Amino acid sequence: MSRMLELPAYFSKKVFFLLFNLSIVIMALVTGTLRWDVSSIVGGVITLLFMNWMALIASRRYKGKYKGW
Repeated sequence: MSRMLELPAYFSKKVFFLLFNLSIVIMALVTGTLRWDVSSIVGGVITLLFMNWMALIASRRYKGKYKGW
């Protein structure tokens, strides 16, 4: 059996959130989902804030379950 890659051994939680947000924004720009108008940017920011809020809740709720995080 293969072992899953343990991300906490390579990244801190802050670096992981930064890479996650950066990759989401880049993919939205590349695919054309995010455009350079006010409604698209505001919607993107609200979506990222919501996703980060949910991830923060999950990371606090399961604190200590994974080594390093």
